[in-house]
Amino acid sequence: MRKKMENSIALSDRMASLGISATGVGHEINNPLTYVFGSIDFVIEELEPKGAKAPASLVSPLLDAKEGAERVRDIVTDLCLFARPASELEAEIELSAVIRQAITMASHEVSLRARLVTEFGDTPPVVGVEGQFGQVVLNLLVNAAQAIAPGAYDIDKISLRTYRRDHDKVVIEIGDTGAGLSPAALARLFEPFFTTKSATGTGLGLSISHRIVEAMGGTIEVESEEPQGTTFRAVLPSVEEDSLPAARKKPSERISSPGVANILVVDNQSAVLDLLVRILGREALELIEKQDFNLVLCDLMMPDITGTEVHEQLRRTDPEQARRMAFITGGVSTEGAQEFLDSHSSAFLPKPFSANSLRALIAKQLELPV
Repeated sequence: MRKKMENSIALSDRMASLGISATGVGHEINNPLTYVFGSIDFVIEELEPKGAKAPASLVSPLLDAKEGAERVRDIVTDLCLFARPASELEAEIELSAVIRQAITMASHEVSLRARLVTEFGDTPPVVGVEGQFGQVVLNLLVNAAQAIAPGAYDIDKISLRTYRRDHDKVVIEIGDTGAGLSPAALARLFEPFFTTKSATGTGLGLSISHRIVEAMGGTIEVESEEPQGTTFRAVLPSVEEDSLPAARKKPSERISSPGVANILVVDNQSAVLDLLVRILGREALELIEKQDFNLVLCDLMMPDITGTEVHEQLRRTDPEQARRMAFITGGVSTEGAQEFLDSHSSAFLPKPFSANSLRALIAKQLELPV
C-alpha cells in the first residue's frame, strides 16, 4: 500500500511538471503553426481563384503539408488538454450534430479499414463543453478504426449508436470488429501514456476522454474480447430542454446585415500579423479609414503587455470598445489568464487557426451572416 501511494505521489508530481511544460511548449509550437496553416490556406486560395482548378502537382504537396501540421497540432492539443484541461463554459449539446462532425473528421481513418454503421436514437441533450465532447467521440472513433487491420473492408465494421438508458441517461456506443483487448490492457486502459499502438499513439486520448466524460457527470464502460472486438459506451446524464438553466442554453445565431468593419490586430509575432493581413487583406484594405474599431483582435499572451491588460485598459477608457474585443493565443500559462478566457470563451480563437475559422470568429463578433 505504501509503495502504491509513493507511486501515486510521484505520478502527480510528473503530471504537475508536465502541465507547466506542456503549456509553454504548446504556446511556442502553436505560434509558428498558425502561420503555417494560414499560409497554406492562402496559397491554395490564390492558386484556385473563383472556382478555378489548380494542378494537382501543386495542391497535393500543400495538402500533405497541412495534414502533417494537423498531426503536430493534435499532439500539442492532447498534451495541453491532458495537462491543463480547458475550462470552457458549459452549454446544451445536441448529440447528433456533434457526433456527425466527429464522423466527418474521422472519415479518412475509418474509410481505410471498415464500414461505419450509425443508428441515432431519440435522445435529449446533455450539458457539457461541446468541443471537449466532440473530442471524446473523435477519439473513440479513431481508436475503433485503428483497432482494425486494413484489408477486410467488406467484413469489418464500426457501429455507432445513441440511445436512452433508465430515462435519465444517454449512451453513445461505439463498437468495432477489431483485435480486441487483453485483460491486462483493459486494466490499464485509462492510464496516462498507456497505449496499445506501437508507433502512432500518445497514450493520452482515452485518459483525456475519461476525464472529460467524468467532468460531465458520466462514465465510460468498456467491453472487449480477443479477437472479437471492443465496445465503448459513454454514459451521460441527460437533461430535458425545459429544465436547462437559461445561462446554459446555447444562444441562437446572431444574424444582421453585413457592413463596413475596421479591425485592429495586436500580436507580438510579426509572422502572425503578416498572415492576418494576407487572410483579411482582400476583404479589409479599403476599410481602414476609421479610428473607432469595430473589432480588436488581440493576442492574449505577449511579453510586454498581455491581452488581459489591454482589455482592462480599454475597459477603463472605452468600455464599448472593450466589449468589441476578441482574443487569440497559442496557450495560457497562468490561472488568471485561464479565468479570463473562461469568461470570454465565445470571443476566443486558439492557435493554430485556419483562414475559415478566423473569418467565422470575425463574422460572429460583428454579427455577420456566415
